Amino acid sequence: SGLSDILSTWYEFDPAVVEKLRPIILKLYEPVVIKLGWEKRPEDGHTDSLLRSLILSATGALGSDLIFEESKRLFELLIDGNQSAVHPDLRSIVFGTLMNRDSPTYFDKLVKMYRENESQDQRTVIMGALGAAKDEAVIKQVLEFAKSSDVRKQDIIHVIGGVGARTAGRQLVWEWFTTNFEWLYDEFG
Repeated sequence: SGLSDILSTWYEFDPAVVEKLRPIILKLYEPVVIKLGWEKRPEDGHTDSLLRSLILSATGALGSDLIFEESKRLFELLIDGNQSAVHPDLRSIVFGTLMNRDSPTYFDKLVKMYRENESQDQRTVIMGALGAAKDEAVIKQVLEFAKSSDVRKQDIIHVIGGVGARTAGRQLVWEWFTTNFEWLYDEFG
């Protein structure tokens, strides 16, 4: 993820300059995605599995059409009840990619999935993925979701941290934090 991290470190730079790096990095990453694929193969070693998760995540975060289209397909299989369609280790990639590329479409679907899911592990994955939104209105919805009764107090950090870890959400998290400081103090102080 080293090349992807470059984009994160330049989050205050002119977005046009940063965007020029995106296709260069994708040109390097997408052939690796094609080679490794989404499914574990019998000949895969431990490092192949680690690289698969890393490269899929980074390529999805960079806006790859390849990752986005496959994430949509896999998400629909999950929605249709095929829980084995996506290995649990890859669900954060699928959900995060969808929120990154089309958060207005997927926010409500992921919140519904969160509410219907009893597995705290799955809920934690969804909370983190919600933070990948780039749309300002959706980011604000995500931050308000963190305050809802749906999210346990000890889990709010997953939502806030997910938003704050992304360039699009950093300033909005700060604004949310300063606006909601009294609420935070009352809840956690």
